[in-house]
Amino acid sequence: MPETTEVITPKSKAHFTADIIIVLGAAVKPNGIPSNALLRRVQHAVTLWKAGAAPRLLMTGGIGQFPPSEAELMQSIAVGFGVPEEAILLEPQGVSTLDSAQKCLQLLKNANIGSLSQLKAIIVTDNWHMVRSLMTFRHVGLLAQGDSLSYQEQKLTLMRFLSYLIRETLALIWYRILFMTRFKKQAG
Repeated sequence: MPETTEVITPKSKAHFTADIIIVLGAAVKPNGIPSNALLRRVQHAVTLWKAGAAPRLLMTGGIGQFPPSEAELMQSIAVGFGVPEEAILLEPQGVSTLDSAQKCLQLLKNANIGSLSQLKAIIVTDNWHMVRSLMTFRHVGLLAQGDSLSYQEQKLTLMRFLSYLIRETLALIWYRILFMTRFKKQAG
C-alpha cells in the first residue's frame, strides 16, 4: 500500500444513507501506485463511510495496464485509512463502467445482502464520470445515488477537464445507444 500521512475525517454527514458505497476504479500506475483519481475516490468513499453513509464499501475495477487490480489496491488503501476488511467487498474484474455495474450486481446477489430491488447504493467516482455511472448502475437495476468531490477539489487542469468532457460525452452517447438497442431487443 502506498504510504500516506493524510488523515481522513468526515467533513459533514452524507446527504443520504445507503446499504453500500460502490467505488469505481481508476488507473493503477507502475509498481502498484494509485493514480490521483483512484486515491481521490477511495478517500472520498472512506470519508462517507466514516460519516455513516453506509456500512459497507464495494470496490470495483480490474487489472488495467499495471497490476494489481484497481479493486484490490482500493481495498488496501481503505484498510490503511481504518476501514475493516470485513466491511469491504471486492469486484476485481470490471473493465468498463458497464462491466463493473453488471459484475457488482451479480456480486451483490451472491452476497445476499438484501433485496436488490430495495438495495440503496452510493456511487463514488469523479464528477465528470457521474452521469454515465449513475445511468449505468440504474440501468442494471440498482437504486443508485452519486457522491463525488467538486471539480475544484479534483484540481483538474482546463485541458484535462476538456478531454474528460469529450470522452464522457462520446461514451454517454454510446451507452445510450447500447441501452436503447438492448431494451428494444428485450422488449421485442
